[in-house]
Amino acid sequence: MALPEAAIQGEIVIHCLLAVVLLCAPPCARAQTPGDPAAQDPVAKDQQKEAETKPPLPVFGETVIVEPPGASVDRVPEAVLETSPGATLTDKLAYQPGVHQAGLGGAFQAVSIGGLGKHRVRMEVGGYRLEGDRRAGTDLGTLMPSLATGAALFRGGTGLSHGSEAMGGVVDIEMPQPGAETLPWGLRAGYGTNDGRGEVVATAGGEDWLVAAGWEDAGRYEDGDGALQEGFFTRYNLYGVLKRERGRATHYYDLLYTRGQDIGKPMVTTRPTVYPENTLALAGLRGFAGPFRYQAGLIYQSLETATTGESSVINSVNLHAKGYYDRGPWTVGVEGYTRQGMDAEVRLLSGTEHPLDGASRVELAPLASWRKDWDTGWTLEAGARYNFIRAADGRGLSRDDGLPTGTLRMEKGLGAHRVRASVFNSFRFPTMEELYYDGLTARGHVEGNPDLDPETGVGAGAGWSVAFEGGSAGFDYSVQDVDDFIERYKATPTLYRFRNLGRARIRDLTAHLIWRSLSLGATWASGEDRDTGAAIDDIPPLKATFLWRGAYGPWRPHASVVWADAFDEPGPGETVREGYAVLGAGLAWDAGPGLTVSLRAENLLGETYTPSADADAVPAMGRQIIVGIALRAR
Repeated sequence: MALPEAAIQGEIVIHCLLAVVLLCAPPCARAQTPGDPAAQDPVAKDQQKEAETKPPLPVFGETVIVEPPGASVDRVPEAVLETSPGATLTDKLAYQPGVHQAGLGGAFQAVSIGGLGKHRVRMEVGGYRLEGDRRAGTDLGTLMPSLATGAALFRGGTGLSHGSEAMGGVVDIEMPQPGAETLPWGLRAGYGTNDGRGEVVATAGGEDWLVAAGWEDAGRYEDGDGALQEGFFTRYNLYGVLKRERGRATHYYDLLYTRGQDIGKPMVTTRPTVYPENTLALAGLRGFAGPFRYQAGLIYQSLETATTGESSVINSVNLHAKGYYDRGPWTVGVEGYTRQGMDAEVRLLSGTEHPLDGASRVELAPLASWRKDWDTGWTLEAGARYNFIRAADGRGLSRDDGLPTGTLRMEKGLGAHRVRASVFNSFRFPTMEELYYDGLTARGHVEGNPDLDPETGVGAGAGWSVAFEGGSAGFDYSVQDVDDFIERYKATPTLYRFRNLGRARIRDLTAHLIWRSLSLGATWASGEDRDTGAAIDDIPPLKATFLWRGAYGPWRPHASVVWADAFDEPGPGETVREGYAVLGAGLAWDAGPGLTVSLRAENLLGETYTPSADADAVPAMGRQIIVGIALRAR
């Protein structure tokens, strides 16, 4: 049922009051008293302050991605990605608190953060923005997880830091960098049962250069019931980076080429749908010169879809550029994005059409951010961004939109504890598919709606964390109200359209506990149409994850468990799903200098489950055994 407006306003006021109470509350642990050595000894006080300000999650030694200001970032190290189950980056990231799978499934499984998925989570590689207007899910499907060295997860108030298509958050895949200790000359090979997956990855690098190449092939697989799911992927990856230092300036020149064939969702119906080819290529520059940080990349993307007798292909050339100037507590900058040179050809049984030919989108967003840290433990951060977007379909339809976004974030240290609160607003401009595309997709035919309004949101969040010897614990809660929420709906059994719902409310709660080699996480989310009380798509069920990584001499065992509750409140494009629990385990053996042999079992109990509530999603892979060998030398 619909919530009264007074109740809606009252809930937001309560959240803000709770955040103020948390921030103003006196310390409840490790309070400094006259008898506390830290209050009397300056050295002990400095050591205590250093321990309190250490981040609760592991971070990389050198960050060479040009990150924007004003966002909360969690980093997923390479070791966590490597030992997390799954054939795609989305599979592996789903073991992080607050990250879920949404959409069709297969190699283009979408990412959901904070109860918002698909086009509401922005995808990046090394800080370069990726976008696929007619994607089934994420554009990371062609990128091999073996090449990634980690991931950055941006959450909460990302409308300031990243603008459109970041209402839920941002996933930025971090790639190898020159001179890193974990990137020697090397060769890695692996083979997986069930889907017959073979993989070969080679890396070579030095202090100022690095090259990596990979090939991976996986055929059809068996789900937990032994049913064959057709169509998986063949992936080719090539990556290179060159580092140059000139005076105070350091530049990184990046090249990335990925290609996927037969990538798409496995099918359980008699109407096969595959993506015969998907290509991503980028060339970019990242630079650091004193207070200046800047990045620019030229990105080419091509996506082809085919069914029996019908096909479609979309090509685009995109330019992404951003730059920031840091001076004291201030950061000013600008981000620009263009989607140009678009062409599309749709071959249908009824004839050939050319939607999106000549279509374009231009974004320009100046921003300013201010951050202040006090010795008393307080941190205050505020920022604003103005987003100007112009879109045109190449046939006379065009539109301009200007939307401001901003964030206010407060944080307070209370001994070993930290509490934080934020308020923010966000927006999402409709994709070119939602506005103008008419043609074939993996689900069937889709018809754009050029009258769609941008989504606009306002939200608040609060969190707490504590650091202790060997680990940390904490939670984060957020609520976001989104007006003009865009919904894809089924007009006929084979035709999908888009419309603005009106108002939606999304809540999200994540919690984590890290202690030595153990990592526990849990997530709860809810979402509904505020006018009707109906559920919306992409809201995940209650989920908990467990990761353990040990080290005993040359032996490095690991284990993982993911548990998800039953899903019984489907949105318009979803269906009821049963709960599931999936167990994984593995062991790596450092057999000698530069030689590692590994064995990993995924879905060890052969559970039959579907990780997404999407009505067209298919069961995940059944039991899988993966054998690997790695050679490396400096």
